[in-house]
Amino acid sequence: MAEKKRKEGIPEGQAKYCEGCGKKIHVKAKVCPHCGFGKDSRADSDKSNKKTLAIVGLIINIFVLPGLGTIIGGETSKGITQLVLFIVSIPLMLILIGIPLAIAMWIWALVTSINQIKNTD
Repeated sequence: MAEKKRKEGIPEGQAKYCEGCGKKIHVKAKVCPHCGFGKDSRADSDKSNKKTLAIVGLIINIFVLPGLGTIIGGETSKGITQLVLFIVSIPLMLILIGIPLAIAMWIWALVTSINQIKNTD
């Protein structure tokens, strides 16, 4: 019996069973060497952080400044383009062309933010 434990490589009292496959693994193991159970926890955390940033970006695009939220959500080049065009539209509002441009930038920023949220699912 001692040979079997030595063969498994896990000292007595330091083993637990994997939740994924049910095989014995070391108590301190974060990932099962047999089936890989537990390795997706960091990926899920990164995905959750990206989704949170995308949601914050959407809120900023709605209430603060179109384009700024897109940058925060992770699409820098689109965000800078949206931000610059929105800022350019402000003085153009005096000759009325700026109003549709500002509305278009706001809608583009919202669509971009919504797509960022969808892409994190």
